[in-house]
Amino acid sequence: MPELLESRKWTQRQLADKAGISEQAVSHYVNDRRKRIPLDIAIPLADAFNVHPRELVEWADG
Repeated sequence: MPELLESRKWTQRQLADKAGISEQAVSHYVNDRRKRIPLDIAIPLADAFNVHPRELVEWADG
């Protein structure tokens, strides 16, 4: 997600405002303190970025 912020030149505050979630929540996900993003957070973030929610997570080979 940091790459998406950087490519758009947005601050975490701007993303929080666009997604309608708290800046603290954005910070947790941008800084990898929370690995799993619940759908009620992932969908507004993806909508703000205009991407599919799957683009917000890194997939690991199982």
